[in-house]
Amino acid sequence: MQQSTFLLTIVVPFLNRSNYLPHTLQSIAKTNQRPPLHLILVDNGSTDNSVEVCERFAAANRSSDFIITLTSEPTAGAYAARNKGLALCTTPYIYFFDSDDEFDADFFTYLTPELKKAADEQLDLLALTTRQRVEGKTVVRQFRETSDVTAQILISHLATQSMLFRTEFLRQIGGWTSVRVWDDWELGVRALLHRPRMRWYVDHPFHFIDVHPDSITGGNFSSRYERQLDVLRVVHQQLSASSDLQALYYRHCILAGQLLREKNPSAVKECTQQTDELFPKEKNLFGRFLKQYVAFGFRGAWKLAYLACNVMNEK
Repeated sequence: MQQSTFLLTIVVPFLNRSNYLPHTLQSIAKTNQRPPLHLILVDNGSTDNSVEVCERFAAANRSSDFIITLTSEPTAGAYAARNKGLALCTTPYIYFFDSDDEFDADFFTYLTPELKKAADEQLDLLALTTRQRVEGKTVVRQFRETSDVTAQILISHLATQSMLFRTEFLRQIGGWTSVRVWDDWELGVRALLHRPRMRWYVDHPFHFIDVHPDSITGGNFSSRYERQLDVLRVVHQQLSASSDLQALYYRHCILAGQLLREKNPSAVKECTQQTDELFPKEKNLFGRFLKQYVAFGFRGAWKLAYLACNVMNEK
């Protein structure tokens, strides 16, 4: 593979996704104005016929300008599968896509010129906007066109498909870590903490990110709150700025409110205990208000928290 020709590698990890993979892979193959592309498919221990689906796809679509590598990663966890793809990547830029979503047909029409500019300028990160599909309704994911860490902490706008990385930058910051939920949120925070040379591309929202019971994004908070508390603790260890710590405190309060709304008192207790431990200086009345605001089912708590952080920063 010639680096001068191939700018981008797409990595798709999968685990028992035979029902979704055909649509996802075809959506990548059928993109308009597709440049020379390396696609790495990483099996993460599938027990269904996902591997066979990928083998058939590769046999039917492989070409000199569409290189398809099928590999496996025995270590459980999407992070390990993505890091396997990162290790195999030989192109200047890398992009990760989930195995149950739909790739935008016009992605390369818009992004190939931007990617060439990014390579010329040695940008570390292209930040993209995406669309989310929930119960048949499609919305553009919330975002703020900023490199502010506080925004990522509260909005989570740098999700998996929102981050197109310079490969060496991603390697330098440690790739994907072994957190089991919100791994893209954590990576987005960590990437911004390293002050990347970045550009937002907001002219067109890309892809259809499907939220369903089988997706990592789906499900309630009570079913995975322990993992959520773990990743919140990991991010706390990375932060030093008072504004970022304040934002993370508010995120804890919002999670506690969601658990309270789901009537899970033991989870609320654990969340509150971690909040008390990690944020003795950041605790305030507004945080307690956020918790009750969310518990009563009101929406937009992150917007209120973000506004509060901005007001604090202006003082």
